[in-house]
Amino acid sequence: MSDFERKAAVSHGMTARNLYQNDEEFRRATDERLEAIRTFLSDLSGIVHELNLEWWLDPETKQPVKRNTGEMLMLIVSELGEAMEAHRRQASDSHLPHRQGLEVELADTLIRLVDFCAGCRLDLAGAVCEKLRYNLLRSDHNLEERAKPGGKKV
Repeated sequence: MSDFERKAAVSHGMTARNLYQNDEEFRRATDERLEAIRTFLSDLSGIVHELNLEWWLDPETKQPVKRNTGEMLMLIVSELGEAMEAHRRQASDSHLPHRQGLEVELADTLIRLVDFCAGCRLDLAGAVCEKLRYNLLRSDHNLEERAKPGGKKV
């Protein structure tokens, strides 16, 4: 099945597992996609951290500094707050006026997140892949369970 056919099937209510002929085909496709995600996130984290290295150096001595974890996490959270405000205002970004403010603030969130993880040597890519695989197997994440009273409806 092509990517276009998969997207069309999903838009008509099919789940990821339904897109494949059997469980083995689904497992193989999932493994391939998770490996692509792992590689992409690992590369992204490394490149973003390299581009932001100056933020991990003392401005006067140019020596590496230990960043404050709580401060870094709150900077990530503050970008999400700015994304919410941009969404509420439905305005273009002030620095990139050709872009929606929401997408630029989410980009800032991602940049801060992957830079933080790379700088602290956290295996974000591995954790994301393991969590995605785990969520695929969770019974409370399927459509039937979500539709039940008290289910995980959004």
